[in-house]
Amino acid sequence: MRALLIDGGQSGCRAAHLVDGVRMATASGPGLPRRGRDYGVLRALAGGDADVVAAGLTGFTGDVAAVAAAVRAARVVVSNDAVTAHLGALGGAPGVVVVAGTGAIALAVGADGRWARADGCGTLLGDAGGGYWIGRAGLDAALRARDGRGGSADLLRRAETRLGEAIVSRVYDAPDPVAVIAGFAREVADAARGGDDVARAIFGQAGRELARTAAAARDRAGLDGPVSYAGGLFDAGELLLEPLRAALGDVRPPLGDALDGAARLLERPPHFADLIHESGAP
Repeated sequence: MRALLIDGGQSGCRAAHLVDGVRMATASGPGLPRRGRDYGVLRALAGGDADVVAAGLTGFTGDVAAVAAAVRAARVVVSNDAVTAHLGALGGAPGVVVVAGTGAIALAVGADGRWARADGCGTLLGDAGGGYWIGRAGLDAALRARDGRGGSADLLRRAETRLGEAIVSRVYDAPDPVAVIAGFAREVADAARGGDDVARAIFGQAGRELARTAAAARDRAGLDGPVSYAGGLFDAGELLLEPLRAALGDVRPPLGDALDGAARLLERPPHFADLIHESGAP
């Protein structure tokens, strides 16, 4: 069997082929922003040569027919990307996984199948501690430094290097301002590693926000189990993990990534049966 695995995030998508159980090379493509959702961006990733497509997509709420039409596959198995992140990080076992990329969400599930989520409310209303949240805080600190309102001279220098002196117009006039702002989280991470106190404080607060989100999902699910993490923002390493561990205690490294979790969708894991949608014959 040849399966196409897709991890569809807000700022970018990844895909890999699974051939006879072996995961092949990964490709990438544009993201799936919340507004103007167009699953057509997945078509180039699909390639039309897979027996089945298994995908975890940000903001997915059940319209599997739209995904199937976009990827033009006979069989499609789809869930929210928080589900595939959870399946990848904990290998299908119960527990809580906090997912942080452009946005932020936590998903918890117990051995009895009871599940709960926290946050994942989007950049306008939530996603506390996510990449957009960090990038916006970093740009705010940069603009404060420019005005003499405090902030960080280092973040101002980095913002002007990345965006030019017209920082505000470069953000507002961008085709995807969310991606531009979230992309600045990398600069905040570099500044924090370089010793900038403002940047370090931003990451410390982000880690504490993610910990609150994980704890809320855990408590709502009535769970006393392992905690793990997923998402590209955790490339920042100890900048996030240190405050996360300080708040939650033991935090396990993920067993795999969201593409591994997409592969597990094909097994129809029982813990998330009501969150997994399928089109076409198995």
